Amino acid sequence: MSAKDVEKFPVPELSEEQIAAEQHAFDEQTKLIEKRKLLDETIRSFEFTAIPEDWR
Repeated sequence: MSAKDVEKFPVPELSEEQIAAEQHAFDEQTKLIEKRKLLDETIRSFEFTAIPEDWR
């Protein structure tokens, strides 16, 4: 596929509301990714030892 073929692809025009909704969804996903990174770092910081017999 050449660059000229790609230039011919139709590009939809989004409304301001659609752009805002996409931006909101992106921001929420970014927040979730950051929370996940923080959880991963927290878990990695623990020193895991044997499970005590009375853990129940």
